[in-house]
Amino acid sequence: SGEEDGIRNEEEDENELLSYLQSFVDDNLRRPIQWLGRQDDWEIVAFKRGNGAIRMLYKLSDIPDLGERDSGNDEQIRL
Repeated sequence: SGEEDGIRNEEEDENELLSYLQSFVDDNLRRPIQWLGRQDDWEIVAFKRGNGAIRMLYKLSDIPDLGERDSGNDEQIRL
């Protein structure tokens, strides 16, 4: 019926969007980051939740400890 066709078209559109996002992430985010040798520093995911989205997270374990920087004056510690 027409209603079933509409549902199928929506599902196809959603799958097409997710496929496009995954391709975009691979070509424009993962590959350049991998080329720079920094792929272990990032979590990059394309997903569909309502609308399509891309999540890029820099791994927190790689953020430097600022305790040493804040323990002295600016002349003693150089970053």
